[in-house]
Amino acid sequence: MLARWFTILLLAFAPCSAAEVGGRHPQDGPHTDIRITVSDRDVRMTVGLNLPFLDEAIPTQRETTTSVAESEEAMVEDAFRRLIAQDTVLTIDGVRVAPVIERLEIERLSEDSLYLFPNSGRSALTRFNAVAVYPCKTPPRTVSIRWAHYPPSALSSTFEEVGDTPPPMVIDAQLKAEGRVRILRFSETDPERTWSAGGDTPETAVEALPAIEVDLGRPVPVLSLGVVFIALGAGVAALVLRRRVMATAIVLVGLGAGAAMTGVGDFRFGHPTIPEDRAVQLFAVLHSNIYRAFDFTSENDIYDTLAISVTGDLLDSLYKQIRLGLVQAENGGGVGRVTALELRTAEIMSLSRHTEGVAFEVYAEWEVEGTVYHFGHSHAKQTPYAGIFRVTQTPEGWRIDQAEPREREPLLAMPGEL
Repeated sequence: MLARWFTILLLAFAPCSAAEVGGRHPQDGPHTDIRITVSDRDVRMTVGLNLPFLDEAIPTQRETTTSVAESEEAMVEDAFRRLIAQDTVLTIDGVRVAPVIERLEIERLSEDSLYLFPNSGRSALTRFNAVAVYPCKTPPRTVSIRWAHYPPSALSSTFEEVGDTPPPMVIDAQLKAEGRVRILRFSETDPERTWSAGGDTPETAVEALPAIEVDLGRPVPVLSLGVVFIALGAGVAALVLRRRVMATAIVLVGLGAGAAMTGVGDFRFGHPTIPEDRAVQLFAVLHSNIYRAFDFTSENDIYDTLAISVTGDLLDSLYKQIRLGLVQAENGGGVGRVTALELRTAEIMSLSRHTEGVAFEVYAEWEVEGTVYHFGHSHAKQTPYAGIFRVTQTPEGWRIDQAEPREREPLLAMPGEL
């Protein structure tokens, strides 16, 4: 079932063990984790970053570059405070707001973790955490965040052919507002993101389905013809009994009734057809909309979002699996969010007729990029999937009502098996 894929997806986002990372870790270089929460009273931004990131953003003169001595803590904390309070620009309804630094601390990891950072060494063991609160008098209508610092990407320099100069980092921040979680992607060329209040609902979160016409075959008015034939038979019987007026009336009434019933109870001859490109487009939207359920935090919203794209037993099964997976991930200290979805292949396999319309089967291959977020830790993973889906016409519209996974070779193996 499709629910199995989402279970696998959530498990893939679980915190990595030392054995799983195989000696390489996504934080082996400059790293930051940004989380923003919008409420009616304030905007709260939680920032976690490591010493390599801070040294790239705001260098400080220290006795050694690999650590922060106790006598140097105040100086380094001032640099971290400047990064949040001065370099990061946050505006609420068009007005820049100065933050109240609610918490700022230095965290030192155990030397036991040193082997995870062959490139950064001991500098990766020093991390900084802060909570900045931006108060507001009325519920925010818009919140804009401009992030200033983009050190060289350690992952790119390790895993890609990028030459001597690795590209700057692309930073994914997690924003929670109005019961929905979004991923805000900041980059050096596009450093500002804006959230706008809009009363998000499952209906507004999903993409509208494209219009699609189905040719059900040539219609034959079986019911209408049956009424006419019965009337003609009754008319002939009346003529045999020499009741011409009655025969004429029966035939006229039958012809009128038959004409009025044209289109009712028609039987379709021939196999139904559907434009394949439109069917693929329809499936792509339904398939993508399923993943939007991950964006919500309310159980009702999760279910209602799924119900826009899925129906039948699959709906209940998928809802239970996603909800359970999210709860388990929260308890484990990290939540996976889908940051990219690519439908690699979609082929229409068959088309059939049923009582409410038609249904078609699709073989699909797709790839999910997910990012798991822990406090002070986040990393992306790309996972390939394949399966057969059935898309069915229902009184509520097109829905996916069946899904069967297919085992296959991975489309992409991430270097280092993150």
